[in-house]
Amino acid sequence: MKLRYRVPTLLAPLRIAALLLAVSLLSACQETRFEVLPSGDVSDCDASWVGSWRVENTGEADDEDDGPMYWVVAENCAQYQTLEPGGESDGEEDFSIRYVRHGGDAYLALNEPEAKQDDSAFDKASMLVRYEVRNKDEIRTFEIDNRLVARLIVDGEIIGQTEVKHAKPSNASKSLNSDSISNLIYGPSANTDIVIKRKGVFKRKPWMILRRASDEEIARIKTTIEERRPEDG
Repeated sequence: MKLRYRVPTLLAPLRIAALLLAVSLLSACQETRFEVLPSGDVSDCDASWVGSWRVENTGEADDEDDGPMYWVVAENCAQYQTLEPGGESDGEEDFSIRYVRHGGDAYLALNEPEAKQDDSAFDKASMLVRYEVRNKDEIRTFEIDNRLVARLIVDGEIIGQTEVKHAKPSNASKSLNSDSISNLIYGPSANTDIVIKRKGVFKRKPWMILRRASDEEIARIKTTIEERRPEDG
């Protein structure tokens, strides 16, 4: 399934909450990619995701936050859409989203727009986000600890390559948090399996929590979007 996404020209570019699952990850300063997906079942849809979700970012609060954001997944995952007070997503960039089941765990596999044959192995590789479905009305997502993976690669404990670009030190930040980290885990799938099962590779604290949204909530956010839409938009 391909996610079609356009940053709308409304009040301001979307902060993309739910699309952090795809877009922000793909442009992050710290990321880990896998040449080969884990062994197990791979599909274009997990029915657990179908419906409307209110997205809660468990990270730092956004000073410009003006209301909740929503992630809407159509039947059979045929279409994805984000909604927030500043606008809605609806086109142009393709992002591949697949659902992987491995060893009792579930993962989102995220890829850049159509990779070309002469693209680098890194550009063609997939990112993984682990998720848990709770009581059908809540989904918790967990991101990879990219700094830990970089150290494991350097120490020869997992097979791959890493590139760390150190940011200029400042009083505000002198840790790896501000560094650019690019990790690539080599195939085959057995190697991917080893990495994702290693303790600590996926952070314990949920990255984002999605809670089932009511039809009334979706109607309200759509009304807000229309009210804020420029007359020439």
